[in-house]
Amino acid sequence: MMNSIAPFWDGNETWLVLGGGGLFAAFPVAYGIIMTGLYLPVTAMLFGLIMRGVAFEFRFKASSRRHVWDTFFFVGSVVATFSQGIM
Repeated sequence: MMNSIAPFWDGNETWLVLGGGGLFAAFPVAYGIIMTGLYLPVTAMLFGLIMRGVAFEFRFKASSRRHVWDTFFFVGSVVATFSQGIM
């Protein structure tokens, strides 16, 4: 499954980051109001996305510790999904 999404992986989380940047560029007042209320969930989501991306890239390079990177991928996915649900 990981090999099937590998070519499209970088574009997956780019849209979330571009959405936040687009909101800041188009509506800075709304961005300020939204981000002050959602600072912790957005930070947790970005941490989860970073952890998921690192695990995705290192999983292909690891031979003996692949299960560790699978666990990091799982935890990062759960954190990012839970944070989006909170928002």
